[in-house]
Amino acid sequence: MKMLEKEMLPSFATFIAHFGYCNRVCAADVARGLAGRLETPKRTPLVERFESARGILRCFMKSGQDSGPLVKSFEFYKIGLECVWALVAAAVNQQEILPVGPFYLHSSTHSLDDIMDSRHFLFLFTTFLQRAFCSMRRNRDRTTKPLVVSLALSGYMQGWHVVTGVMPLDTVYKDAQLMSFMGRAFERAAEQASLDIRRDSFDPNVVYIRSEDRSRFFDLLQAVMEIES
Repeated sequence: MKMLEKEMLPSFATFIAHFGYCNRVCAADVARGLAGRLETPKRTPLVERFESARGILRCFMKSGQDSGPLVKSFEFYKIGLECVWALVAAAVNQQEILPVGPFYLHSSTHSLDDIMDSRHFLFLFTTFLQRAFCSMRRNRDRTTKPLVVSLALSGYMQGWHVVTGVMPLDTVYKDAQLMSFMGRAFERAAEQASLDIRRDSFDPNVVYIRSEDRSRFFDLLQAVMEIES
């Protein structure tokens, strides 16, 4: 497992910027802060989130700027990471991941915080949960089956669940292109039951379904994935 995780970590280039005599900021951390600010909170208009992200980038790229927005973005991202860690720990410790035929399912009815209602933190949560689940017990099925995650939403999306999925851990390791059939499986399951699903991005691996449709959706998803496997 350690070798697997090591090989799955792709390297990328970054740089360190110096602010004054003692402050150093990594560009990768700035990118993470920008990703979080662009996507959350959803109740804030997209234009405002975009302008806020521009302000963060301006603080990083130009000297003499007020570093307040940049520091706030780091603090915000730290809160997001703490939320991800807490959710993963609760899911693993309470054994909330169940086998459903050709995949594993984690379904939570607890409403998400605003900070978790973003594709960035949703992806972090799903991949971290998968690795934690696979490392808890030496079971080959855990690394050879996809993981599907369903989380309840709050606010204006109350009554809906965000659903996403990740490919098996060993499949991700073998496939350098990180190709996924999860989006197509979601679409076929929804089509067969004529369910109302929504999307708010071009990512086919993230869909929104009504809470009352979850049981039918997962039953059909199981059938679709059994046929494709």
